[in-house]
Amino acid sequence: MSLHGPNVDLSLSIKGRTFLNSSGQHNLPDGEIYTGPVENSAKGWVRYTYPAIYQGRIVEGIELTFESGKVVRATARQNEEFLLSMLDADPGARYLGEFAIGTNFEIKPLHPQYLV
Repeated sequence: MSLHGPNVDLSLSIKGRTFLNSSGQHNLPDGEIYTGPVENSAKGWVRYTYPAIYQGRIVEGIELTFESGKVVRATARQNEEFLLSMLDADPGARYLGEFAIGTNFEIKPLHPQYLV
């Protein structure tokens, strides 16, 4: 599968994978179908227009480049060092763990400036 747009040029394989429906039973707000991509299949780049928030820290302007499924380059406008430390947290942290398609159009970002 290939994804192309102003913030993404990425290919990955979902061959043989099963999609699950996330329907509000374990995570709210919710509304997506998701699966795990083939571990070594991601190739290309993705730029995130919405911040990542983890452990109370905001990381903005993230861009990741993948080769053979692994993040080989990572940058961020804000808190890049924290992003890199999270990617080095364990041997699997640089690999995609999930591919999802959002289906709940009622979910609104917390900050309107991040609408894509």
